[in-house]
Amino acid sequence: MMEQKGTNFRRRFLRHKKYLNLQLFLWLILSLLSCICHHSGGVNGIAYQDIPIIIPPPNGDAFSNDNNSNSNKNTDANEKWKEQIALNRQFLTRKGRASLAKSKSKLKSHQQQSASRRTRTRTNRVRGKQQYQQQREQRELQADSSGPVLNVLVCLMQWTNHPTRNEAIPASDYEKLFNGDGRDPLLYPGGTVSDWFKTMSYGDFQINFEVTDWIMTDYTEQQFTADGSQGRTQELQEAFVPVLDYLDNDFFDFSKFDANFDRQIDLTVFLHSGYEGVIGSDDCETGATSMERIASHARAGADESTWVSAAGYGLGPYAVSVNKKQQQSIVLSVHTVYCTSSLIVLY
Repeated sequence: MMEQKGTNFRRRFLRHKKYLNLQLFLWLILSLLSCICHHSGGVNGIAYQDIPIIIPPPNGDAFSNDNNSNSNKNTDANEKWKEQIALNRQFLTRKGRASLAKSKSKLKSHQQQSASRRTRTRTNRVRGKQQYQQQREQRELQADSSGPVLNVLVCLMQWTNHPTRNEAIPASDYEKLFNGDGRDPLLYPGGTVSDWFKTMSYGDFQINFEVTDWIMTDYTEQQFTADGSQGRTQELQEAFVPVLDYLDNDFFDFSKFDANFDRQIDLTVFLHSGYEGVIGSDDCETGATSMERIASHARAGADESTWVSAAGYGLGPYAVSVNKKQQQSIVLSVHTVYCTSSLIVLY
């Protein structure tokens, strides 16, 4: 019997020893976690050691005991605990509000900066689009050298009854009038012929004029105006033959004026040495009336011309205009050149 009691005692002792070891182990873990939290500064910037928190006993009664005589003390302890809880909440609320206010301030500043960046981005985009549109419009208005180029032959033709009129205006001035840039107050105050075509076509069409020297023909001006036509018939094409023969005998290259390879000169402008037949006054040098002078005109083709160069090139569309200095401008030249295209002229 005694041996059985001794055995039971050992069993209970060992069982309680296991419980003690487990409690000791849990106490060590809790102590370690408390130390870690104490030295880490707490959570969200609030140190645990700065918050005086009183942990109540598990039964919920602060400083309770089994003696009913201590009920008043227990009540006072509970009141102190409640006051401490309220203080802790106030402390946490004050810290939290400060942290929240700081976070809200940072967020508001970030939102303002983001809105400012978005505004600047939208402004820059609108401004960039406007600048691009303006540059695009300027490029469209400017002449582009990549457009097609038409080579035009300009012949300075001198009538036999005008032996000295080739000295009135040198061929170099006509070269500037047709191919120059900008404006000259004496030679071409309204600009040049090539610039006019480039501007009107927005750079899609350019004309290159090659101006010859003065070349004497075999006819007088009145030989083609005696019938009252002012030289507007195709018989005037006979006056061009001596001029073209002179160029052909000088090994002139007509091939560069044949862009469509039809063996005809694309466009020829004949500037003769007479006065404009459209003007009603008489010629101050020869006394010829307006009906006895050649009027400016153009034709889309030289149907009655039999002239052919040594290389097989014939006369194609042509324009006839005057060359007197007092009538020198791009108006007649542009008008007559334009009329060779057979397009409708709107005034």
